[in-house]
Amino acid sequence: MFCVALCDDNEDFLKLEDLVVHQYMEQKHIDCQIEHFKDGEALLLQSVENYDLVLLDVEMGKSGGIETARKIRKYSEVPIAFVTAHLSYSLEGYKVNAIRYVLKDKDNFSDGLRECLDTVLYQKKNDRSKQYLLEAREGKIQVRIENLVYVESHRHYCYYHIRQSNETQVYSMREKLDEIEERFQSSVLVRIHKSYLVNLSYVCDMKRYQMQLSSGESLMIAQPRYLGVEKAYLDYCGRIDGDRE
Repeated sequence: MFCVALCDDNEDFLKLEDLVVHQYMEQKHIDCQIEHFKDGEALLLQSVENYDLVLLDVEMGKSGGIETARKIRKYSEVPIAFVTAHLSYSLEGYKVNAIRYVLKDKDNFSDGLRECLDTVLYQKKNDRSKQYLLEAREGKIQVRIENLVYVESHRHYCYYHIRQSNETQVYSMREKLDEIEERFQSSVLVRIHKSYLVNLSYVCDMKRYQMQLSSGESLMIAQPRYLGVEKAYLDYCGRIDGDRE
């Protein structure tokens, strides 16, 4: 059962979202349950951990989507996507680790929402929610691949940059990056440099020898690895698009 929360103060748009999600799930032969909410306050009364996706209207009259997402991120990493008439809030979306922005454009809305659903299903299919126990210097922590932004190696220690709530926390362990790469064995984690292992789902741009992350950080791609990294990223994007077809 795939569970979706739709939160929008426009009744007509709620019905449209519901229709697109139902049609998509029927085509995929996936049972789904969809719940409607008129504002963020009503949604926050529920246990959002029970949902596979939360769709938030950015500009609701009462308790808007951005503020609702900030409150959710204090205790949950449930996938969140924003529905909006424009993209001026994209920076705020990065801060709460939004999986997608879906434009309220009648011509492209259905395709945008379907792409968003593709991404969530791809993540679930690849079991990115599996937890790993890290016995870091800062204390023991359970980490999921979907929350691991990147790992940096420096002077015999590896530093895990992990998305928690609405910010990134860093945990350190004395180990080798090769060992980490072997332990996780995930197609979304790519070695871009002898010192960096990066989660492709947090990449928002690639330029020559530079990788821009949604967290705002820029990491160097080693020249000998560039073509391989580029192919891995294009393959990753292609897998998501392929699921749509």
